[in-house]
Amino acid sequence: DLICDKLAEENCRLLTLLGETGVGKSKLAYAAAQRIIDSNLTVSKAKIFPDGVWFVPLSAVNLSSPAAPGLRNELAIAIASAMKHQFVGSQPLFHQLLLFLRHKATLLILDGVEQLLPELSACCLEILQASPQIVLLVTATHPLHLVNESIFPIPNLALPSPTEGAYLPLSSLSAFSTVDLFLKRAQWLLPSYQLSAANRHDLLQLCRWVDGLPAAVEILAALSVSFTPAQLLAA
Repeated sequence: DLICDKLAEENCRLLTLLGETGVGKSKLAYAAAQRIIDSNLTVSKAKIFPDGVWFVPLSAVNLSSPAAPGLRNELAIAIASAMKHQFVGSQPLFHQLLLFLRHKATLLILDGVEQLLPELSACCLEILQASPQIVLLVTATHPLHLVNESIFPIPNLALPSPTEGAYLPLSSLSAFSTVDLFLKRAQWLLPSYQLSAANRHDLLQLCRWVDGLPAAVEILAALSVSFTPAQLLAA
């Protein structure tokens, strides 16, 4: 909801979801996009993105030398593919993209751009300047460092301190989002899985080991169906 509220601000042109790899930025961006589509998010009683919300995955784009015109072409192809647009003629693809987007009122979600920085920042600036109604939602581990960029930090999941982990009642530990995610994923695979006095120390050590990163917590939870927390720590 906070992400959608930020995107709904009239002066918001570029919002970067900033956090470590595996913290869940892509899921949050996708969920925000879905909520916007489902609720027809509005500003001043007018639909904010009448030309659609488009998810553009860029994490697989890995140019050995991410410089123009290669990066510009790759970005143009990725955005056009997401928007089901076909290029025609011999003009440079990025130039055609800017012409296509010029009068569009749309939200473009550029997902996983860190490997294309800092060169991608210049491309985003050109898009924003050429298309006054475009809004960019970007997921990255580093900011784009543009003047009109708003940063939305995505923190790692909450972890109990060593003291809290040792002395809090078992029932209280699930209030920490890291522990709660671990247990929910493990119990989804093995309903009988429980946090107990016998495994609490090792389970919390596992969560600290991955620093509360959701993707890593989910992997460990899946492995815990076949291995005890102690075995995973010893691996």
